[in-house]
Formats: sequence, C-alpha cells, structure tokens
Amino acid sequence: MKKILSLFAVMLLAVTLVACTSDKRTGEQVEIEQVISVTTGKDEKGEPILKKEKVTQKMFVNPTRVVTFSYGVADMLYEVNLFDAGIKEFAVAKGSSLPSIIKQFESDIYPNAGTLFEENKDVLDLINPELIILDGRTSKLYSQLKDEYPNADILDASNTTYSLAKQQEVVTILGKLFPRVKTTLDAKMDAINHSFDGIAEIAKNHKALFLMSSGKDLSVSGKNGRYGVLHNEFGFMEADADGKVGEAHGNAISLEYLKALDDKGDLEVIFVMDRAAATGSESGLQTLLNEPQFQALTAVKEENVFTLNADAWYLVTGGFVSTELMVKDVLKFINK
Repeated sequence: MKKILSLFAVMLLAVTLVACTSDKRTGEQVEIEQVISVTTGKDEKGEPILKKEKVTQKMFVNPTRVVTFSYGVADMLYEVNLFDAGIKEFAVAKGSSLPSIIKQFESDIYPNAGTLFEENKDVLDLINPELIILDGRTSKLYSQLKDEYPNADILDASNTTYSLAKQQEVVTILGKLFPRVKTTLDAKMDAINHSFDGIAEIAKNHKALFLMSSGKDLSVSGKNGRYGVLHNEFGFMEADADGKVGEAHGNAISLEYLKALDDKGDLEVIFVMDRAAATGSESGLQTLLNEPQFQALTAVKEENVFTLNADAWYLVTGGFVSTELMVKDVLKFINK
C-alpha cells in the first residue's frame, strides 16, 4: 500500500509540474553573496577545470521545491521544520545510505537526489527544483546544473572543511531565503556559538592531535587541514606544529611517528576518528587501540584519547545537530 501511495504521489507531482517546467519564475528576490566553482573547460582526462568566483546573485525567497546535496543544510532545515520554512518538496542526496544523524530522510517522502558526487537527473527533472544546494563534493556541478535547470537558484553551501564562520554565513543566507524560519535559524546558530564559549580558554593550554583511522591506515591533520577546527575554533595547540599536515585527507603516519611525538612530550591529547564508521568500510580502530605501541603512549595512559563521532566530523559538517555532537566530543576532554 505504501509503495502504491508513493507511486501515486510521484505521478501527481509529475502532472502538476509538466505545465510549469518552462515557466519563468516571479516573486520576491534577495541578493545573495557566495563563492561558486565555475567550469571553464575540461582537462586532458575530460575532467572539468574549475575556477572559484565570488558572486552576488538575486535569488527567490521562499522556494517550495528544494534539492540538497549538503547534509549539513539538510540537518539545519529539518531542525527548524521544513513545513514551517514553506518547503513542500525536499529531495536529499541519499546515495546507498544516510548518516545516523539524518536517518529521518530515508523515508520515501523525501526523494533521492543522487549521491554526494552526482545528481539523479530523473528525480531532479521530476521535481523541477526552485533551489539546489551544493556541498564540497558537488560544488563542481554548479555550471552543469545551472544549464540543466535555468529556473533554479543554486547555492554552494560547502562547509566540508568545517568552520564556525562558514556555518554562520550559510545560516544567514538560509534566513534570507526562508524568512519564515529566520528567527529559529538565528536562535539555533546563537546556541552553537555559545557552545564554543570557554572551550578555547582551556584548550589553548593543551597540545592535541587529530588522528584518523581508515582501515589499516593512519593519518593526521593540522590547523590548515580539513579538521583544522580542532585548533582554529576549539583552540588546541598543535601536537606537531612543524609537521606538514595541511592536506585535505591529512598525512599518512605510522605508530613510530606517534611515539616520536610522545617522546618529545608533545602528544598530550589524541582525538581519533574512525573513518570506517562513516563509510561502512572495514574498521581498524580496535586493532589500533589494542596495539602495544599505541597503549604505551602517554595520552593513552592518562586516558586522554577520545573517539570522535565520524558522521558529525566527516559527513554532516555544518549542521546544527552535527556541530553540537562535535562540541560534545571535545567537551569529553575539557570537562575531565
């Protein structure tokens, strides 16, 4: 029965939208400033050549048909209530599964917009979106989607390398586009800002390392890397201030590297993220934690090793719930 109702809803939506697919939109607009990735050509492998541009564009207020490839934005809009925002059709890039933080979108009432890397064109054609929201992995699709859906506004809400300032920026834009929930958005963002209060005052006196476990591989990330929030916003000193750990996925390391930092007295706190917990691949975290060489580290002996919520830090960056979980992870040390 549920499948029949879902099919009926899809057919009804198709009938409703056929007549308006080519209609030009009208209504109130606001100016939105954002950074987009514009395709300027293709390289020798056929991959798009991208150029970052800061633009100011007019976008329509109160879009009712919304597609998001940003899990962080999906998190935030759900928290302020999609219905209150005036959204009638909300499609999410579900891929093969969704992070636990936003499992509610597994329901059939939310169409599957594709994956975090590419759109499901059949679904987008059917929805005829008024607003498409991109994130880091799909930001390269801006030019393509603009051509395919000329009547849709496209917002690049990329916050893959999380920053509090970027989340505030996205919330401000969402408040302009969805004025009915602006007050709620602002209140929830204020709560996020306040949750960071006081952490840096304590963290600035401690050296910490972001360690990622990915199967049998280990990598670290510093203040210029994808997980720089640990140092830039939360305020921890870098355990390896001289190391080149600014790459997006960090630098591959060994247990000997950790021992060398420990021998210098720089490895005070370790925050470890199990990437496998977010991707569904084979985890090597328990093997790492049981390694005698790892157990010999000072941070382990002093119980200063903390496991991070991989969904929050890796997949749903920039959401209200996910950021609260990130703060909670750091508070495990702060509140010791």
